[in-house]
Amino acid sequence: MVLNMVKPMSDKKRKNPLRMLGYFLLAFLMLSLFLLIPSAKSSAMRKLKNCNTATEVKEVWMSCREDLGGDETFLAGVREKLNSLKLSDGEVKACRSWLPPPPVSLNLILVPDLSRRLQNIPGQMNRDTAILNMVWASFREFSRLRKNTRDRLVVDVTEEEQASGHFSAVADRLHFDLSGHKGKSNRLFFTPALDKEFYAGIRDLYGMALSRPLGADYHFYFNRNLEENLMKSDLMTTWVNRVVLITDGYLEPEDRGALTVIEAKKELLYKAVDEGRIEEVIRQEKLGIPPLKLDLSETDVLICEIKERESGKRHDFDILRTYWNRWLKDMKVHDCRIIEQKRMEIMRKTIHQFIYPNT
Repeated sequence: MVLNMVKPMSDKKRKNPLRMLGYFLLAFLMLSLFLLIPSAKSSAMRKLKNCNTATEVKEVWMSCREDLGGDETFLAGVREKLNSLKLSDGEVKACRSWLPPPPVSLNLILVPDLSRRLQNIPGQMNRDTAILNMVWASFREFSRLRKNTRDRLVVDVTEEEQASGHFSAVADRLHFDLSGHKGKSNRLFFTPALDKEFYAGIRDLYGMALSRPLGADYHFYFNRNLEENLMKSDLMTTWVNRVVLITDGYLEPEDRGALTVIEAKKELLYKAVDEGRIEEVIRQEKLGIPPLKLDLSETDVLICEIKERESGKRHDFDILRTYWNRWLKDMKVHDCRIIEQKRMEIMRKTIHQFIYPNT
């Protein structure tokens, strides 16, 4: 006789399918309710859409920042809404004070001295082009590892008559802007062909300059042209402006005479250098580069290759550095570095630290 060892299914187990169906219906009901109730993000985005003033946008941000402050879509929506309101510079500055800082982009402006120094100082053209190539290499290395930036590099001249009046022929080849290179790694922007384009543009620029060198009037350039190349931080981008001047430091426009006065006051100024009173004496004598109404508070300036003339050894650098420092600080420059002509390896390190200030 074979015994049936299979136990009959209990009532509790027979009811499991019904219980599972109940769980399923409950979950479906909860999901439906969840989909019908607007999320905090969608609700905040709708509120943003109805804002008409920066104050109203700020109220939405403040009420939602604890939950949505780290949400890139919401933050982008806040910036775009504020941007659509056509705010004044003062209003934009106020908004930047309560919003997280936007992404940083680098604006690098190179202005070489294409004056007669290229003819008067042996090998100066080769040094200039080597320095410009170093700046390009540092800019490329800084930017190529980033993505969705608006980094830009511009090579400019102090006046259009430089480079034999043909600067416009190479200007476009010396303007590099990544603002249109979106959604892709910056590595794809910097190609070997682009390197060749930069090197060729610099070579052509200096070739033109040698045929007709003119005095480099940086005072005129700062007054008339620099501002159009500077970028102002806004709600979408924090701009870092960095200006590199390659000059011997003597500011002597051909049509205006020396703005960095030395020869006419040589005895007085040299004695002041020896006594460590050069800044005091320049102030007392009311000497100096004429002031300009220009705000450089978001701009760093590197002046490299200051080179004393033979007649000014051991004195002129201190005088020139004082002139340039006082002039730039009057324009509230964020940071100013003025260096003498150095070995190229030192120049390379200086340029790298200027473009990578935290290294």
